[in-house]
Amino acid sequence: MASHIGSLYLFLRMIQKVKDYIQKNNLINEGDHVVLGVSGGPDSMCLLSVLHTIYGDKITIHVVHVNHSIRPSADDEAEFVSNICKDMGIICQVAKVDAVQYAKEYGMSTEEAGRILRYKLFEKTYNEIDGAEDKKRIAVAHNMNDNAETMLLNMFRGSSLGGLIGIRASRDKVIRPLLNISRAEIEQYLDDNNISYCIDESNMTDDYARNRVRHHIIPVAEQAINSGAVRNMMELSDKVADAKDYIDSQVEAAYKLCCISDRNEVRILSGPYSQLHGFIARSLLYKVFGQVAGRLKDVESKHIDIIDSLFAMDTGKQVDLPYGVQAIKTYDAIDIRRINNNDSSGCQPVLIDTVNSVEGEINYGKYKIIYRLFDINANDSIPTDKYTKWFDYDKIENGLMLRTRMEGDYLSISDDGKTKKLKDYYINEKVPKYERDYNPLIADGSHILWVLGKRISSFYKVTSETKRVIEVSFIETNGEEG
Repeated sequence: MASHIGSLYLFLRMIQKVKDYIQKNNLINEGDHVVLGVSGGPDSMCLLSVLHTIYGDKITIHVVHVNHSIRPSADDEAEFVSNICKDMGIICQVAKVDAVQYAKEYGMSTEEAGRILRYKLFEKTYNEIDGAEDKKRIAVAHNMNDNAETMLLNMFRGSSLGGLIGIRASRDKVIRPLLNISRAEIEQYLDDNNISYCIDESNMTDDYARNRVRHHIIPVAEQAINSGAVRNMMELSDKVADAKDYIDSQVEAAYKLCCISDRNEVRILSGPYSQLHGFIARSLLYKVFGQVAGRLKDVESKHIDIIDSLFAMDTGKQVDLPYGVQAIKTYDAIDIRRINNNDSSGCQPVLIDTVNSVEGEINYGKYKIIYRLFDINANDSIPTDKYTKWFDYDKIENGLMLRTRMEGDYLSISDDGKTKKLKDYYINEKVPKYERDYNPLIADGSHILWVLGKRISSFYKVTSETKRVIEVSFIETNGEEG
């Protein structure tokens, strides 16, 4: 009798702990659709049971089970999950993928390949659900021990402050309702309630770094140092998350002060950057690197140190970094850019053929150039934005070419006919050397009508005498078109 009461108490305590955590972090509301990843292992079976107990038919659970085609027992596990869901009256989708082949194809571990393929299927199911975005979730069964393992792995591999957060309760559409529950509590809950689950034999080996931390480091910490080590790490994770949120707000303010962003390139101004606190400055570099590269995985402190050191170097110094990122020291800044094989530096000159066509489009590296020729009317207004310019067509002597710079190029810089070499213009305007090589030009022989995105030549300006106009516009496409 006492044993039964004790089990009932633990059951109610587990349900209440999860319910409180969900409410505290606003993870699930009544009426939500929850895509639930269920492997059949203890963690996911616990989450399935707990959510079904808390909400019943007040939410709609969509179970997704992914067979990775790695282990002989995988087919049996898929059948197990399918049968459990059928008995519970819960929607279940079983999908089979080849994680081994995917890992070979993309040069990664089978563990990473499995994770990517799982989340692709979670996303697919999520997108197929008809409902508002704020009423849909993807739930996974990470627990408190998973969080401790992640924190330690991040520390051992070298991590920024964010790595000490470990795993958050939610990120975008993904939620983790069991994150405040230990693995021991999960196993006790399953045993007390006679809930069956599958054992993944790969978790018993030391083949993966996470397993080695799980089997050898955390048990020693709990047995020889502090039995509450995992829970204390969870509390630290929460404190670090609060501190990180505050720091992120300071980094965002620093970004607005120091940075000029243009698609795949960010310019960090030396003056404002030099006034930042060292930690905020380095955090800013992480943010910029992530923005340009599109990811931060495997970006280490040494890469951030390299970028920071450029501020003290001579103009023109540059370094190549992971993911095709390049950092260049300019006159008063560091330019962080992603090297794009579709820029215009390798493009051949292209004729803007206004003789055979009065309008057209030209794909030139990562740019699309649009032009049209027309007779001007008295009521026409000359465009003022940087992406569209008008030129007096009748002043063109040699025909228009779209190209990059050549020896002898020049611009007219005043209405009285004064000219300047393009090279001198670039130097005076402090245009970085690498940018000079790929910046597209509209040229009439050696006379430059327009340095795209910058200035036009005074000689070709539309005046009251102009009769025919050629309008030229450009759009950056990053080479995605054409």
